[in-house]
Amino acid sequence: MRFNLRRGGVLDIELALRVHELVGWHTEVYATDLPEHEAALRELPRLCVDHLGMNADGLAVAARLGAMVKATPRHAADLAGLDPGKVLFGTDLPSTRSPRRFEPADLETAPVAADARAWYRVPA
Repeated sequence: MRFNLRRGGVLDIELALRVHELVGWHTEVYATDLPEHEAALRELPRLCVDHLGMNADGLAVAARLGAMVKATPRHAADLAGLDPGKVLFGTDLPSTRSPRRFEPADLETAPVAADARAWYRVPA
């Protein structure tokens, strides 16, 4: 379940917890003001932070919460302090707001260490 706080959405912790309870889904958050939501996010059993809203303060929050972080190659330099096992590949395809188009070579420079199949509970 994804909450887009960057574009005016509201973080509904009760809904996120209920969805997790019923179907086991994690919560994904897209926000540029992650520190403001840290206390509420701490309640979530499975959290992923979207790379599009990432900044240094948000990355620090994600690290403190033990959250997964989706990252694109253009964010690789920002991830130095993050546990590599918490980094998932992310893309903003079709890249409508990106300064450049996604290139297949980006996959080779993606800062990915986490097992996405395990995170998404997909059998290997």
